[in-house]
Amino acid sequence: MKKNQMKPVAQEQSSHQIVPSNADWGVEINKDDLLMPRILMMQKMSELVEEQKAKAGELVDSLTEEVLCGPDETLEIIPFHSETIYKEMHNGEFHSIVPYTTKLPHEEVIDGVKVERDLVIQVFVLIPKEGLDDIPYVISFKRTSRKAGQKIVTQFYRNSVVKQPPCAVSWKLTTKKVSGDKGAYHVYDVTKSRKTTQEEMAKAFIFNQAVLSGKRKVDYAEEDKF
Repeated sequence: MKKNQMKPVAQEQSSHQIVPSNADWGVEINKDDLLMPRILMMQKMSELVEEQKAKAGELVDSLTEEVLCGPDETLEIIPFHSETIYKEMHNGEFHSIVPYTTKLPHEEVIDGVKVERDLVIQVFVLIPKEGLDDIPYVISFKRTSRKAGQKIVTQFYRNSVVKQPPCAVSWKLTTKKVSGDKGAYHVYDVTKSRKTTQEEMAKAFIFNQAVLSGKRKVDYAEEDKF
């Protein structure tokens, strides 16, 4: 009687191919098409809150709608540039961003159109966190949150006096709940955190050059409601 002989089982070749991480996909990216996401502070009337995608007081990425920070948490930011603008509304709808060159009335009627303006301090920041530090973000400080932006701009001035770059320190960005005539709402607050590293300052400088060259556009598609 012959012994049963075990035949070797041929291994199936995997149908999955490994794509090298540095493979050339042939995608052409025009840097002029890149948008700078804004950090949006959620209010109880914000669209994402009404859709139950976020909670009041949370900070959200305007492009991905990802929650960056909870209402009781802090988000570290490294500010490197600022500009003052007017956010202009026509008949209650967002119309345009107007550079601040001279003081304009907060509200007026032009050719039958009700024009309302918010004076805004826009601060451009690097978020020193893996996955978020590849592109600059923008924070709009206005109305009751404008004081937080003024703190950062004042520090920019102090840095310049001692020959330091605007991004010499990082800040902790938070939201806090306050009450007013229209009920409770959230405002920004900032506190200085630490000295930035040489690597962080180098990255902030590159971002700043891109902002100054006009090769980065701010995402205004989703205007946050206050």
